[in-house]
Amino acid sequence: RSGAQVLERFLALGKESQVASADAPPTDQQMEVYDITRKRLEEIQSQFELIKNNPVIKQIERKN
Repeated sequence: RSGAQVLERFLALGKESQVASADAPPTDQQMEVYDITRKRLEEIQSQFELIKNNPVIKQIERKN
């Protein structure tokens, strides 16, 4: 999934929790989706850091 799709998933999870009753804990399915989505976001963040810290990218940034 792309970063935008991961963000959309988090927004959907947030919307579900607002609609659901505050008295009930998240369902197992909701927690599973959250864990999967969190892991995907962490992967995307680490890939972004690799790109951001790439010497070639830093050299391009310095020229601009």
